[in-house]
Amino acid sequence: MSDQERIIELTATLADVVSRKVEEIKKVTGTTRILALNALIEAARAGEAGKGFAVVAGEVKNVSESIDGITQSLEAEMGAAVDELGKLAGRLRADAAE
Repeated sequence: MSDQERIIELTATLADVVSRKVEEIKKVTGTTRILALNALIEAARAGEAGKGFAVVAGEVKNVSESIDGITQSLEAEMGAAVDELGKLAGRLRADAAE
């Protein structure tokens, strides 16, 4: 195996690790969104006493949505990079076979 192929395989492995971490972040984001929604409901049930808490819960929901957008963007970019790595690895293997 050439150094180039090793670099591509290592990069693909790292991309896989990042992809798994993105999935973990997405799970946490989903849980956070549900918790924020539940907190907003409870704040509404508390009436006047829950108004301050409703603001905090709303901000937690906004942060969760921002993180979700970032992870979706990262996921798309990683997918494109992994596709290109696959193509490059295929070309290197074909060149090595010649």
